Parts: sequence; C-alpha cells; structure tokens
Amino acid sequence: MDENLNTEELIDQLKGNKVLKGFTIAVGVIVVIVLGIFGYNRLIVEPGEAEASDYNSTAISLLQKDSVDLAITEFENQVAEYDGYNQGEMAQFQLASLYFDKGDYQAALEEVEGVELNDEFVASLAKGLEGDCNVELGNLEDGIAAYVTAAERRKNELTTPHFLFKAAKVCEEVKDFEKATEIYQTIIDEYPAFANQNTVEKYKARASNSTAK
Repeated sequence: MDENLNTEELIDQLKGNKVLKGFTIAVGVIVVIVLGIFGYNRLIVEPGEAEASDYNSTAISLLQKDSVDLAITEFENQVAEYDGYNQGEMAQFQLASLYFDKGDYQAALEEVEGVELNDEFVASLAKGLEGDCNVELGNLEDGIAAYVTAAERRKNELTTPHFLFKAAKVCEEVKDFEKATEIYQTIIDEYPAFANQNTVEKYKARASNSTAK
C-alpha cells in the first residue's frame, strides 16, 4: 500500500474492495473509515509498534488482492504475537470483521469482545460490531445494549445516529416500541441530516403506532 496516500484516497480504494463489501453492508459505510484510520495509524505508529505495523501492511495487501483466508491467517498471527500493542488490537478488530463477513458470527464476537483500544472513535466501531454479532446470533437484547454503548461512546454526526438507528430497529424486533420511538425521536432531534436521509420519521411513526395498539 502506498504510504503517501492520504486518508480520503485510502477510503476511496477500500470502498472498491470486494472483500469488505459484506461487512460494509453490515455496519454501513463506517468500516472504510476504520480502515482509513488504520492506515493513518500506520503513518504515526509509535517506535515500539513498528514491527507490528509492517506485519499489518501484509494483511491489508492480501485484502486488496481478495485473498481473504490468507489475510485472516496474517491477522491471527499478528493478534497472537502483538497482543497488547495498539496495532495488535487493531488487527484483532480487523480479524473480527473478516470473520463476520464470512458469516462466522460466534468467532467474530469472541474476537471483538477482546479488543481494547484507546481511541474512543474506533472503540465505538468495535462495540458496534459486537452489536452486529449479537443480533446475528439472536442475542437481541445484548445487541441493543452494544449499539447504544457504541452510539454514546464518542458522539459524532456519523456513528452515533447510525448505531442509534440500529438499536431502535432491533427494539422494534423485540417489541419494545416505546424505547424504539424514543430513540427515533432522539435521532430526529439531534441528528436531522441522518434522520432526513434515512426517513426516520417513518420508522418513528410505525413504532409509535405499534405502541398505541
């Protein structure tokens, strides 16, 4: 990967990577931002993490070539060898995302639950992936809790409404229409751009009508 790429160019490249499309569907456009940050971390990596960073570039190169299983092996090796380093934790997050993309939700959940990151933004994305895994495994209440935590961990205009929206929709699945209505209203009030783009008013009306029945 060309280390002269800026974050926007890296994101543009990753948007076209077929390996990531399944996971992108699962968590929206957020994953490309994660990998953009990941590439950025490679450029500012601390001296003690340099070797792990070089190892990671191999795994990302394999992803660009659509060699998913080989990339998984690379990430597994990095997680085992560099556990506790920031790059090792980031590799574990990437490993979890690849497991999820392949449909191995239990393995993805086990990996992402072990991720410990200092960056609150990326940590919120990991928590969102935890929510995705739980929902796929049928643990809906755990999924809701993870989504809400992900939304509140580092409030911003992108991830916060995204995960709140997911939480609200799962609330409807468990027939907690009152909570769903409340969350939809929060999105409408605090994140109007997201609400308008995703017709959240429609979802709120549906949940509210279900509450009234």
